[in-house]
Amino acid sequence: MINNQSRGLHFFDRLIPEKPSCQVLDDGITFRKMPYRYSDAEGENLVNIYAIEIENFSKYKFGINFSCRGNYCVRLAQEANEKTNNSLLCAMNCNFGIISDEYDIEPVDITYNLHLEDSRLFQWPVADKTTLLVNHNGLLDISFRRAFGTLRINHELFQWIGSLTKETSKLNSTELLYVYNSFNRGILILNDPITGTRKLFDPERTYTPFDNRRIDLIINYTSGKLRVSRINTATKTHFFEGILIISIPNKYANQIKPGDVIEDVTIDGTHLNDYVYGATVGAIITPNKRQTELNILRSQVIQTRYVNGIPSYQTDYKACRACIIQTVNKTIFFLADARNNIEGQKGLTIADLQDILLTLYPNLVRFVNVDGGHAAKIVLNTPQGFDVYGNLHYKTWPENSSEKFKWNGYLGRKVPAIIYAYKEGQ
Repeated sequence: MINNQSRGLHFFDRLIPEKPSCQVLDDGITFRKMPYRYSDAEGENLVNIYAIEIENFSKYKFGINFSCRGNYCVRLAQEANEKTNNSLLCAMNCNFGIISDEYDIEPVDITYNLHLEDSRLFQWPVADKTTLLVNHNGLLDISFRRAFGTLRINHELFQWIGSLTKETSKLNSTELLYVYNSFNRGILILNDPITGTRKLFDPERTYTPFDNRRIDLIINYTSGKLRVSRINTATKTHFFEGILIISIPNKYANQIKPGDVIEDVTIDGTHLNDYVYGATVGAIITPNKRQTELNILRSQVIQTRYVNGIPSYQTDYKACRACIIQTVNKTIFFLADARNNIEGQKGLTIADLQDILLTLYPNLVRFVNVDGGHAAKIVLNTPQGFDVYGNLHYKTWPENSSEKFKWNGYLGRKVPAIIYAYKEGQ
């Protein structure tokens, strides 16, 4: 059951400052609410803060629940609660997904980069990214990993590299396997004075490059494994034709056939067989601002751009922000709610968020940015049902389009994944 009591206003209404409170959800886990006011060059600003603080080395474990087609955060939390025998305590959105407003193009919502769920590998990164990994003991590992590694096809060992890695010196090798996925499909941001901002696929980034020295393996998940579903000897393969597209040198063509299994994948020295769950998130932010700038630069891949050619980073504008924090002794699900169309309530840049977290958590070690804005949600599992906090809003665009664009204000925007904490054996 979802608690439908009014906990926030529609997206186009002003924030009402939360009354500061601290609620003990369980031994070693607390939920804090508070208003936070700060000043910058634009004047006085307000955000509402929601934070679930989980003591490290306690009895709680972490998991990640995915939806390749996207689902509401609270719906994914309900699924995870069933999976954990009604022992889920809290959850929040994580990961990022390609979302297009072209409702007549399939698929419009698809998980990209790392997707490891219940020890089953569906996808891995084509770009250098921060990864959330959960091991078999339910412990969370947050680390930056470069998009290269090894894999086996029919037990034969190969080296692979992500097509969007910044390890460019490796991309000239004739021996390596190049990996592509839906993340290669760019999104254009179009600003229209009538319909507002729209996100459309970039027609210039649709296919793998033509290369007569290579062939493309179209990879899909069938019969419980990642398998070669088809081989395209002409290259120029559409990025959505498979979960992954692997470009291999011609000399290996006779060694591989449809049905062959992809297995034993490593990423930057990390063997994914050692983990149960995995997803990619934003850059690692630390108390050191210079190091943070470097982290953002090395993990940023421009996948959106304005039609006038000016790129927009996801870190340098104000928005509702969500992040996963690690302090010396806690893991924290953190959300700063905002209203991006109202002066003084537009939210935070990453630099703003960094300053606020250092004030609230002096023993901060690191945090990672996860999908903010309309996707940002925190969910609590209470005896009365599921409570939802975050960017409550309602949007309808365009009026005569499919139901996909009617976002329920309480449910929010569909997301590709959530991270959750649960108490085993509860």
